[in-house]
Amino acid sequence: MDDALKLYNQADLLYQTNAPIYNVKSAWSIAEALKTLIVAYETSDNSSIKYRILILMALCNMELHNDDLAYNCAIIAKKHPVYKSSPDEVDNIINKIINNVGQIQFPILMENYVLNECNTLHIRKLYPLKDAAPFSKKILSWTIDTIKSLIIYEYDRSKFLGNHDVVQQNVAFLNSFKYALLFVWQKYMFGKKDEVWDDEEELLPYNYYVSNINHIVPEQLSILLNYKPFLTSDILCGEELTRNLILILTDLNKWLNKGLE
Repeated sequence: MDDALKLYNQADLLYQTNAPIYNVKSAWSIAEALKTLIVAYETSDNSSIKYRILILMALCNMELHNDDLAYNCAIIAKKHPVYKSSPDEVDNIINKIINNVGQIQFPILMENYVLNECNTLHIRKLYPLKDAAPFSKKILSWTIDTIKSLIIYEYDRSKFLGNHDVVQQNVAFLNSFKYALLFVWQKYMFGKKDEVWDDEEELLPYNYYVSNINHIVPEQLSILLNYKPFLTSDILCGEELTRNLILILTDLNKWLNKGLE
């Protein structure tokens, strides 16, 4: 079987099983389906399969309340040669979007953007990930505060011991975990950004972390599991910190694989 067709079938099963969306798990299963379809469309050379992918992308975007993307997927499908032989399915999708939103016309977006975008903003508001998280706001807050205290400790230690290069390396290492936790705080909607974001926090390194988060989080988990860097005599709460970080980052990694951005 063609790889793109396999991916399409996987996405279709996710859609059929979880639409209409009814809870956090079903919402993110639809996002995972859309993410799978994006890959399928990129890898497919089969015209008929691409047409089916476009239709399912439109349906997934409708479920995710991305009406502009759903509309544009359907418009792209209308340009497809297969459309002429069976226009009803696409036309019905377009009419349903218009009826649901009460909007006759949507802006035509760049095709490359439409075919590569997995927008989860609306479902994050309707079905916040905090509701399905295996950790509480209290645990997350404690973990953030503990990492911040370790950063302060590193700076204080440098005043007495020197070794500024080593301290900077340690702080950068700690910051990478802090950025992961700040990302979770915001994306899971545990609270307002300014509750955990310090005024002096630099935005550039955080944004760099977020832009590479899909690669960095698995690396961080590997470090925690294999090297246990916080289990040292200097850190009294090292076991609890390690346990919390593994719990939080494992859950984050799961949702990143499902399309969280």
